[in-house]
Amino acid sequence: CHKVNRTYTECKEIEARYTYAIPLEIIYMTPLNSWNPYNLPYWDRKHGRYTPTKDHRNGAFNATNAYNGTNYANYYWTPTAFFSGKELNHDAADTVKNSVGVLDSHGNVRRVSASGIRIFLPNIPGVGVLRQRWSVTPVHRDGSSVQKELDAMKEMINHIGAFSNLFQEPPAVSGSAVQQAPDAHFRTSLATKDPPGRHYHELFIEDSDYKLALSGQTVTAETTMESSHTHMVEVAYDSHTHQWVIKKCDDMAHCWDGHSEILTKIQ
Repeated sequence: CHKVNRTYTECKEIEARYTYAIPLEIIYMTPLNSWNPYNLPYWDRKHGRYTPTKDHRNGAFNATNAYNGTNYANYYWTPTAFFSGKELNHDAADTVKNSVGVLDSHGNVRRVSASGIRIFLPNIPGVGVLRQRWSVTPVHRDGSSVQKELDAMKEMINHIGAFSNLFQEPPAVSGSAVQQAPDAHFRTSLATKDPPGRHYHELFIEDSDYKLALSGQTVTAETTMESSHTHMVEVAYDSHTHQWVIKKCDDMAHCWDGHSEILTKIQ
């Protein structure tokens, strides 16, 4: 509102809308994005997308098939020896190869890894696995009772056999269909490292894989998402200690966030 000629007040009504549901994430930048120790050639956009891969070059480790330099679509500068682990590629946002061959300015083939943004950097000796991308949960639904009930219902429907005891009326299978045995339900130990902070995961193993594990084989399963991440684990049953153990976690001997190898069987 404002005064007009000191005689009357004129007001305008303005309508504004705000949203807290825009997907956001925090990205931590590192020197790896600009570190080019081999001084590999970089072709800018005016040379086109396919200059490094021209003549069927695919990043192999020989002079004939190695990438001819780098560009925005083939951004490999970091020496592979800088890392001691493989790419933790369990998300669509991570699309890089473990390592490729790139020709330097003298025609030598250099073994390099991607220098762009990842969710998780591969293991760095003496440092460990670092996370670069962290999602920001929309506050319009975070912690609401509706969202919690929706997540719980999705979990029950996806694992209806495992949660059949929670239904008011147990789900019945009609006709000639064969009812499947419920999935085996496990929980990891509490994580000890910060970040990402204290948390645990749950995982479900199909009955057929569960029986294979009981017979001495190793099976693979993905955990539930907690603290904005999951783990791909290899699980085995130790017949001597009668314990369920994680043999590998994200292709490493131990989970990067501090879960122990022991799993607790819930159901």
